[in-house]
Amino acid sequence: MRRGFLLNRSLSADNKSQRAPKPKSGDEAHGLVDKSRPPAGAAPIPIPTLRTQSISHHEPQLSALTLGTQVTLYVVHLPPPPSGLGSAEHTTTCVLLSGQTPHILAIPGFPCAPAQPAIPRLYDLRPVPSALSASSPGSPVVELGLFAPAVLEPGDLVLSERPLLLTLRALPAGDAPGMRADDLLERVAASMPAREQRAFLGLRNYRARDTRYSRARGIVDTNALGVGALPGYPGDCAVVCELTCRANHSCSPNAVARWDLPSFSIELRARRRILAGEEITISYLPELTLPRATRITLLRESYAFTCACPACSLTGDAHARSDARRAALARHRSLVYDDAQFAEWLAEPGEEGAHKVVAACEAVMAMIDEEGCIEDVVWPVCLHWLCKANSVLGREEEARARARRAAGLARAFTGEDGGWVKVADDPRMTEWWCCRTKQ
Repeated sequence: MRRGFLLNRSLSADNKSQRAPKPKSGDEAHGLVDKSRPPAGAAPIPIPTLRTQSISHHEPQLSALTLGTQVTLYVVHLPPPPSGLGSAEHTTTCVLLSGQTPHILAIPGFPCAPAQPAIPRLYDLRPVPSALSASSPGSPVVELGLFAPAVLEPGDLVLSERPLLLTLRALPAGDAPGMRADDLLERVAASMPAREQRAFLGLRNYRARDTRYSRARGIVDTNALGVGALPGYPGDCAVVCELTCRANHSCSPNAVARWDLPSFSIELRARRRILAGEEITISYLPELTLPRATRITLLRESYAFTCACPACSLTGDAHARSDARRAALARHRSLVYDDAQFAEWLAEPGEEGAHKVVAACEAVMAMIDEEGCIEDVVWPVCLHWLCKANSVLGREEEARARARRAAGLARAFTGEDGGWVKVADDPRMTEWWCCRTKQ
């Protein structure tokens, strides 16, 4: 997994900016090469059309739903512990339906090793005076938070870890004693290896004062991260992690948590540049483009705190402009990769169509940057069109810069650069490079 493509220094091992420049050929040295065209006979590089997985990275409460009377749950430890190991250390305690485990074990190469940051421990875990208001007035809350000890670039891996717990989000449960979701989770927590159990029970539980819920249920409801469906059952699953779940919420988050099934691990990656000493935050919401009032209500109802992040702390006109920008970004969630529409723009006289694409997409990216609202739907299409339009116009540095940014964001959301690094290396090799002048 390649990381650290940016020109400014990244914390990744394969930083492309540190590569030695390629020696120039004799023709290049004498200025005899036409740089407006790719080399004759060279295969063009496609401009990627990235589709990220759109799931909520932080899930609301676990559901206790009846899936049927003939449902059997199993508590298993995955990946299986090494032969001869007496405990399930370094594995995840999983609540799965019967038949799921063979499907997971059949994944080719399962389990591969989790990705590792190029430099160990790219986070500090320390207390932070919380901006989350306590449920009891006058009682300041002090939470633990993750902080960056050094500058992180978009896509950089902060940490990867196997979860403490993985569970179905809809647990088959009844009202009989011992069959409630709370009872099931208590038994699961009791089955964890000692170290993982201590880490699990040490996580925040916003339901601690609510006697209707067990301790394990409260911890899951507070910390669960959605990972979508696993092989063998189409329903959603959720995980609880020792470190990633320490990341606090922001409506303008600088990091994103993603699930990597082959390694059975969660990766926490930077979605924008994070400065040294800055807190590393994720979003607990299903969508970042919701208006402030809706975000605050959802967070209060789901996690019992009132958000006071920078976006939610705006007042007056600044608050109104913020909500307006997020509403505009929500409308742009319907953007699609439409080559027919792009060709129609190119058919306009001169370069007017390509300039129109650049202006429109730059305006959307400016809203994303102003709001710190880098979600997983709008930016892939905008950066695709920006790179394509700048290639049509022969703007090498502009196309290269957009491709670099797309590569970092692709790593953040998918763990791979998605083919954007090749475009950033040489935009002239794309099929769209100065294509109007070739006609």
